[in-house]
Amino acid sequence: MKQRVLLKMDLSDEKIKRKVTKTLSSLPGVESSAMNKGSELTVTGDSLDAVEIVKTLRKLCGYAEIISVSPGEEPKSETKMRKVVVKGSCPDDIVKVKAMKALSTISGVESISWNWKDKKMTVIGDMDPVVVVWILKKFWQADMLAVGPVEPSEDDSKEVADEKN
Repeated sequence: MKQRVLLKMDLSDEKIKRKVTKTLSSLPGVESSAMNKGSELTVTGDSLDAVEIVKTLRKLCGYAEIISVSPGEEPKSETKMRKVVVKGSCPDDIVKVKAMKALSTISGVESISWNWKDKKMTVIGDMDPVVVVWILKKFWQADMLAVGPVEPSEDDSKEVADEKN
């Protein structure tokens, strides 16, 4: 079952952000993580253990607190950051974790998610798309599908239309 865990922690330092992203990508069940405005972190995945995530992050950073645990998908970010979609055939979970760890070292990466069904990896942040593909090609044959701004989903646009009425 898909879960979304919203955490509160200090994400002011770029080095801490990279460490957190790298650590989260190695935890079981984590499919994506996104750093929200301020000091919030959203982790999405199957059968997540929120307590284990917080314990791991507290060892790493010293402070982490669970705000909420809810079913569902990660909400779309409203920032004007780049979204890079890369298609490739990832052989297994071990290679996926290694690739996500390598991507987390890139400065400016905010979110990394993998879709097994479509064999696509989506990376969101203020980073160079060429570097993203270059790193992924170390692990499997990767082809860049799209690069563009992060757009709000259809559900977000419906909510805005409802608010105007």
